[in-house]
Amino acid sequence: MTIASFGGIDAMIEKNVIISVRGEQYFEDIDPDTVELTTEGRMTIADDGEIILEYHETELTGMAGARSTVTYRTADRGLVSMIRSGLVSTAMTFKAHHRAICTYETPYMPFQVGIHCLVVENRLLDGGTLVLDYIIEIRGADVQRTTIRMNVVSLEG
Repeated sequence: MTIASFGGIDAMIEKNVIISVRGEQYFEDIDPDTVELTTEGRMTIADDGEIILEYHETELTGMAGARSTVTYRTADRGLVSMIRSGLVSTAMTFKAHHRAICTYETPYMPFQVGIHCLVVENRLLDGGTLVLDYIIEIRGADVQRTTIRMNVVSLEG
């Protein structure tokens, strides 16, 4: 059962879900570095049209101890926010063809990151998928392209 089976959004709905995340980071002239994570999470569909997807990161993603929260409004599926909290924390915004600046807080030091979003394909409610394709710029480091694909399936009927 996919998220599409949640039905309408007339009242707040909370569901336990399985979230599969596949991240690919592309560097110049080499094969992408791929990370895959499958974990349990929670999806909330609020009566005001806000969609909230929450899950915990693991050692696989390099952010053990962090919680990720993906949020958007049904009125604007093309604008997606991702907040990470815990040992690594940040707030990122994704909107196709827009650039945003965020700060990553780490146990070692904070650093600023530029995100130039190329694509937002948001079908969480009508197919259970979200694709974010973006370029990360870190001062003093190479630019890298990242693609994140999330698949979300309800654990409940």
